[in-house]
Amino acid sequence: MHSQIQRIQGSRQQHANTAKIECPGLRCEQFLDPFSCKSMIPPSLFSKWCDILCEDYVLGFERSYCPNRNCMALVVNECERKGTLKKARCPNCMRWFCFRCKSNWHAGYRCEEIGDLLGDRNDMLFGRLVKSKNWVRCPGCGHCVERRDGCPVMKC
Repeated sequence: MHSQIQRIQGSRQQHANTAKIECPGLRCEQFLDPFSCKSMIPPSLFSKWCDILCEDYVLGFERSYCPNRNCMALVVNECERKGTLKKARCPNCMRWFCFRCKSNWHAGYRCEEIGDLLGDRNDMLFGRLVKSKNWVRCPGCGHCVERRDGCPVMKC
């Protein structure tokens, strides 16, 4: 048992930043499970191993940090298609934010416009109104318009 622990630790030190560690058993090609080894390795080594596994897993996905200054939790886009997620909810503080531009949720505004509007509460409230009324932006001038009837094509 002691020799196996030394082999695990030696293997771990040899591959200091490797998430997957091969089984030290002869002719075994499987990877070790951290939880099956937890009782045999020091807690600090187990914690580091789990951190590396998590980091390795997260690197395969798009990620962002919650823009809430009191939270700043890591949020991972686990959707199959990259670049498709826009509106995201932080699992820690439960606030909505824009995954694309990494700012608070800006209903009714494009990401390019939000930089000029940060801090202007009236504009944010107007953005919510735009969304609730299902208004759309004119592709020519960018102003919000409402279609009451007629042709679905709208322009200035």
